[in-house]
Amino acid sequence: MTICPACSPEHSNKSLDPLCNGERIWTTFLFTSFGILLGGWVIIFIYEVLSELCFKLQNIRSRGTKENTRLKQKKLLHGDDAADYDCNWLQEIKNWDNNIISGQTKMGKSFFAVAKSKRRFWFSLYSVVDIFTISSSFLAFYLNRSWIGFRFLRALPLMSIPNILQYMSVIERPRKIQIAQLASKFIALLLTASGFVHLVENSGDFFCNYCNAQELDAFNAVYFMIITMTTVGYGDFSCKTYIGKSFVILSLIGGLTIFATTIPEFSNLFGTKGPYFDRYHRVKGRRHVIICGHITPHSLAAFLRDFLHKGREKMEKLDVLIIDRKVPDIEMEAILKRYYAKLQYFVGSIMNIADLQRVQADKATACLIIANKECQDASSDDSANIMRVISLKNFNQRIRIILQLLQYHNKLNVASIPGWNVKSDEVICIAELKLGLIGMSCIVTGFATMV
Repeated sequence: MTICPACSPEHSNKSLDPLCNGERIWTTFLFTSFGILLGGWVIIFIYEVLSELCFKLQNIRSRGTKENTRLKQKKLLHGDDAADYDCNWLQEIKNWDNNIISGQTKMGKSFFAVAKSKRRFWFSLYSVVDIFTISSSFLAFYLNRSWIGFRFLRALPLMSIPNILQYMSVIERPRKIQIAQLASKFIALLLTASGFVHLVENSGDFFCNYCNAQELDAFNAVYFMIITMTTVGYGDFSCKTYIGKSFVILSLIGGLTIFATTIPEFSNLFGTKGPYFDRYHRVKGRRHVIICGHITPHSLAAFLRDFLHKGREKMEKLDVLIIDRKVPDIEMEAILKRYYAKLQYFVGSIMNIADLQRVQADKATACLIIANKECQDASSDDSANIMRVISLKNFNQRIRIILQLLQYHNKLNVASIPGWNVKSDEVICIAELKLGLIGMSCIVTGFATMV
């Protein structure tokens, strides 16, 4: 190793513990971890190749013997015994297949342990973290020496905290899940970058004989990375090693990229979302009707002209609520302004319980589900509307539903939904109406023209 001209040999070893006697063996820790990583992959690869060859040879040998054995056993059995034997044989195959698929049995665990994806799993993020952290701990006991090493990689598993919280049903809302994912990723990357700076600054550059090392504790390393990634840079702390300075340059580029992508997401999660994301405040003495499904400005305008006509009774104290996943465009906003006193728009989904609570679906007079009359696949549109009915009935079975369907045979699926009331709920089949008008025109001439 070359010694920096500005540093003396005594200064080059200032970051070492006195018990080390000027001897650094960090390369032993580093290459041991890399050796375990590559050696484990090679062992898994060789084992899988040998297992695949043995499996193919066994299949080739047993293919003929199985056929012969099965024919001999069928010849020995007669009548019902043969049928019973076939059933038992099939049942044994099913049980054996279930044992293989299930991860709870010994056989299922064994097949999982030798799965082909283990090679990919060996190089996954969490496997690499375990290899570079656990192996160094065992080597420290053997050599009676310690090294800071890559212990900071243990902060990366913090990114899996949102998955654990979802599994424990601590967070269930999509908004909270997104916040937890963004926060865990930011904290994990911040602690990992701070750990690397802490390592290189306390160790120094190996090509300068470690003469530019400085004492930097973990807290100041985290503080330095925060002000660096946020591009503030107070200047009270700075990197002295060339490796640390190079890493800071890359961190600035990565920090700008991360902040450019995460700040808009945080602003969308925490910021105000406009009037279409509010809750419906029901006034005492007024009723409201919910409209969902395929809603377009043209179909909505035609529906409101007929539904809110002055000739209808009890329309003065009725509010119309529209719930759709899309934010209203200019044409839809024009309709909202035209019927401002009685029409309200909410961005959401009937399939989401939180959105149903926002529009107070359990207190609604009725819920109208409109079909897409111009769709190419009528069955898929009817299936989507039937799923909306199931969501509403699961939320509250007393909700009155008026459903539009495109095909007549889908009415049978609606009748089997739990909570469907034949007396109050109604299904309007467009194809049935068209065929009915055509049939009445055949019986009574001019009936369709009169209608």
